[in-house]
Amino acid sequence: MDAASDIPGSPVAWNGIFLTVPDDWIPAIIDTRHILFTRHNIAVLECKWTAESGPVSIPRKCRALEKQMQRHEGFSLASADIPARWNEMLQGMSSDFEVHPFTHAEANGAFCLHRPSNSTLFIQCPNADARPDTQPDGQPDVRPEVLPDMQPDVQSDVCLDAQLRDVLRSIGMVMSGVPVPYALNDLQFLAPAGYVLRNAEFKPGLSEIIFSDGQCELCIRRFAPANVVLQGQPFRVWIQETMDTPLKDIRKEKTGLPTGARKRYQWHREVRPNLLQRLSLFSSGTRQTKTIRGTAWVEEHENKLLMVTHESSTTTTCNVETFESVWRSLRVR
Repeated sequence: MDAASDIPGSPVAWNGIFLTVPDDWIPAIIDTRHILFTRHNIAVLECKWTAESGPVSIPRKCRALEKQMQRHEGFSLASADIPARWNEMLQGMSSDFEVHPFTHAEANGAFCLHRPSNSTLFIQCPNADARPDTQPDGQPDVRPEVLPDMQPDVQSDVCLDAQLRDVLRSIGMVMSGVPVPYALNDLQFLAPAGYVLRNAEFKPGLSEIIFSDGQCELCIRRFAPANVVLQGQPFRVWIQETMDTPLKDIRKEKTGLPTGARKRYQWHREVRPNLLQRLSLFSSGTRQTKTIRGTAWVEEHENKLLMVTHESSTTTTCNVETFESVWRSLRVR
């Protein structure tokens, strides 16, 4: 995330995009490839992106965008209609992006092609004439959402203008085939190359992020506060009950302790399928057990319990080095 390293604020990285936002910007909507940031409960920036599978036709993308945005008053891709201030902000974006600005009554935005990663990115932020009663109207595949809760004075705020310039300058995309950085809310880690984000859930007491490469499932969990979660139980007993793992398979690791941890537990077990599953697997000549690896520790200073599990299907085994690389990169921020 080098492009964002010199920008004041908090680094954010999510499923292929990275940027730095001010500390008072909150990710109010988090989806697989969609983030909406708010400031003081008002939407300030929306990002929606796609990793393209083949060559990207800019004229075709612009035509599709124009077709789906035509119901929004004043929509235009014409350079003469783009506000000068918005053009100026976009000029600060990385040269890796090919930027095509647009505007309409509710927001200014841009369709961007990140050629090194062959990814497309839509960004929007409310303009000076945004109406406070504008609401989202669905999630079409080609265009981004219309920003909710817009107010007329948002971009007139000099502070916000300066923040937007810095944020746009920090935006970058991750190349394919390399580990993908994640940094959102209180978690930071590297997801292994080839693993796809399947689901993410953020709650005050539990954050859960699940990845899959088609054969193995990788799950990262954060429980808080740790002392309330454990309820006075020994850590091993809690793991035994939570993960349905025999105590004999849970061992304490004294080396390779994560930051802020005084101890770490690790477990490994194999689970046999039921009779019907075994008969099906036997007839196909495939593997009849699945492997589950896990590790957990408490980040003492933050009073948060972190857990990483790696589970195979019944036909495969999972790479131990992949599992280790994830838990070693995981930390509370």
